[in-house]
Amino acid sequence: MLAKQGVTVDSVEAGALDAAMSSLSLEQRIAVKAQLMRSGLLR
Repeated sequence: MLAKQGVTVDSVEAGALDAAMSSLSLEQRIAVKAQLMRSGLLR
């Protein structure tokens, strides 16, 4: 999903991440962000 929006693993920024997840529900956004935080890709 993130790659389709042009977000690379090396450059996960809050604005780009939010834009890429704009089509998701609030619960799905929270789940994605939680997974990225657990994997160390988001601080």
